[in-house]
Amino acid sequence: MRSSHAFFEGLKKQGYSVRFDASLKGRSGVTHHVDVLAENPQGKKVVGVETRGKEAAVEIISTYMVALDCGVEACHLVDRGVDEESRKLAEFYKITLLTGSV
Repeated sequence: MRSSHAFFEGLKKQGYSVRFDASLKGRSGVTHHVDVLAENPQGKKVVGVETRGKEAAVEIISTYMVALDCGVEACHLVDRGVDEESRKLAEFYKITLLTGSV
């Protein structure tokens, strides 16, 4: 994924450590599994989830729920452009939405 690779490299240049297939425990006590977890020296975390297929809206809501439970910033990666409904959801939930090709 060319675009997401550049995104992850950009995070590293900003001082984030990037882990794939990571787990983090939410305030609810539930352990969430995420595709990507980035953490900077101050402890701020970013959750990134890659979407494949047409389920972008469902994945965006899932990303939001994990971020809300874990108290982290949400960033959602999609493999192609998303429909208007999904884009509106991401905007409403203040999720950074990045698109790229696989």
